[in-house]
Amino acid sequence: AAATAHAATDATTTKLVPEDHSYVHASYLDNDDHEYASQLLSMELSLERKLLGSQGDGRGGGGGGGVRIQSCRRHGTQNFENGNTTRYHVDGLAGCRHVMLAAKEKQGDTTNSTANSTLLVYNPHDQPRILCGENIAPDAVLEITAAKLRNDPNLNECLLRHEPSRLHEHIPAPDNAMELPPIRIRNKPGGRNTNFVQFHDDNGCDMNCQEEQGRVGIVAQRYIDGTDWRFQCSMEGGMYYPQLVIQPQAYRENRFYSTTSFRSEVPAAYFSWSEYKIQTPPVNYSDVIKGASFLAKNCASRNHREELVREIMGWRGEKNTSFRVDALSVCLHNAEPQEGWDLRDKLDIMRRYLFHLSLENSNEDDYITEKLWGALESGSIPVYFGAPNAKDHAPHHSIIVATDFSNGGELAAYLDRVARNKTLYESYHAWRKKPLDNRFVRKYNHTHTHSLCRLCRWSYARRFGLAFDHETQKVEKVGRNVCLDADGWLSGPVIEKWQDEGITTVSWLAASGDQEGLDKNMTNAIRSKRIGNGQLRRTIWEHDGVIDLHIDPVAFVKQDATFSLGLLLTEAFNDHWGVRPVGRFRHREQAWIQTNESRITVLTRPKVESVLAHPKSTSVPAPARIVLIIPSKSLPLRIRIVVDNVDSFHKGAKDEETYFAKQMEKDFYQPLEFLRL
Repeated sequence: AAATAHAATDATTTKLVPEDHSYVHASYLDNDDHEYASQLLSMELSLERKLLGSQGDGRGGGGGGGVRIQSCRRHGTQNFENGNTTRYHVDGLAGCRHVMLAAKEKQGDTTNSTANSTLLVYNPHDQPRILCGENIAPDAVLEITAAKLRNDPNLNECLLRHEPSRLHEHIPAPDNAMELPPIRIRNKPGGRNTNFVQFHDDNGCDMNCQEEQGRVGIVAQRYIDGTDWRFQCSMEGGMYYPQLVIQPQAYRENRFYSTTSFRSEVPAAYFSWSEYKIQTPPVNYSDVIKGASFLAKNCASRNHREELVREIMGWRGEKNTSFRVDALSVCLHNAEPQEGWDLRDKLDIMRRYLFHLSLENSNEDDYITEKLWGALESGSIPVYFGAPNAKDHAPHHSIIVATDFSNGGELAAYLDRVARNKTLYESYHAWRKKPLDNRFVRKYNHTHTHSLCRLCRWSYARRFGLAFDHETQKVEKVGRNVCLDADGWLSGPVIEKWQDEGITTVSWLAASGDQEGLDKNMTNAIRSKRIGNGQLRRTIWEHDGVIDLHIDPVAFVKQDATFSLGLLLTEAFNDHWGVRPVGRFRHREQAWIQTNESRITVLTRPKVESVLAHPKSTSVPAPARIVLIIPSKSLPLRIRIVVDNVDSFHKGAKDEETYFAKQMEKDFYQPLEFLRL
């Protein structure tokens, strides 16, 4: 990249820089480094031949006399004639996939002219990338001409400072979702329909959330575009639709749920603050019927609720009177609505009785429908049969649960007693006269936001490795903010410690001094630090929610030299050692350390040995940390630090690699490939 950039600006030192091996050139050196310039030129050529398989010294060219690096490691580059257009066959490094592209019109014999050269940038990834503001589609090639560099100084400067490619223009965070690509919800997997509409709700949506237009059934599967994630969505019960019964290990197959169950990733409860105003005044004890209403059409329920109604109807008290139940609908019909009653208005029917038989057709945890919430809103007392955990949902002492009694007769006796005792009856309405308890508010606070918007929130958090609070259904921050201590070393989200040889004497004390945030406009002088007695330069880049460290030689490095880098999760220090991070290997070249909430994964290219170090000090319970052993033969080295959320919601997922970490690993090991023509 620098070869084309320097030629365009009439510079004397030129260099083509692949993203995966960004070699130092003279323009990168500090004033006191020019004495090493001649050494560096020969060292760089040696590294090129070793790592890129280039033949000869590559100096045969005009313009700036730069080094030409071939990107096709296995089969070289072939030219194909097609009229006046030269087509270049680029053999991709990652899997050696073939890409055919029309590079440029022939304009004389300029293939050896750096000043007129073209830089081809190949993206082997299956995701689009951004390089210095230029978009590169998956499995496609970006053409950067010398003329473009002359006319675009920002692009020229970006290439010269070796800025890595990124997947997104903005770093994902909970508060900038609208600046990132939309989360799109499809009705069918892999569909080509592009008819998406922005989701809108009366309460608003803080996500860039789009849904495919079209009808959706009462039991539907929804798909997150660009992934293989599938959601089972419905407000029906699993007793009638077995596919809605949550399978704890379904997440391993990327199957998720949005149902009435609070074990769903995105619960879709019947209750919402906008639909039900449950804290209404109670019915007038003196004016209403001292009995219960019952409204149901299905008289063949799988939980046999109609049998319970029959038992309640058939009870006889000591005075040979029965508790009154008016079944006004189809099932067990025994009464007609009075003049002026409207059966289409269920709440109007309910508020004419002391009680309403709120009997579900399924007995499943969390499956609580309008039968309960409507009765509460009407001002009546629900007599509830259905979800075994109904008391965990309803306001305290607001319902009478049928299963608290041995049979319908016993229940009817209690209802009769409550109906005859005004004080006892009104005790079930005491909750209406004071603020709702915190337990209920916390449980249902998420229903202020529509379930579709929350589904987009969940997908956004999972896609970008952010935390997702299941109770609040909100995206939360992960400790990724890059901070430097007073000396310019990383102090957050990981603490960085270097050592020339070995790992036994590394100090693990927290970095002290003022911390300074890192932003994309930070100068190279602040991004970079010298290590190894000035032999190496470490440069920090932050993008896509990850931190990349570029380790480049800037002076002669002995062939047998070894460096070590220790990384420790900052969170452990912030908690005063209250949380002990656990270290694990995924394989020998990759390790992570994590607490109950956060994890850092460390990747290297080329791969170097990782060591999980545990201090022997007994005075302070110091946690595990990762130490990278870096031999000189691995230089230049690229290190990626992935900080993401630990999945503590799914059983067994806490120690598994997340979707975000997998995507960042894939991105890291499939870097852009460069070819100068």
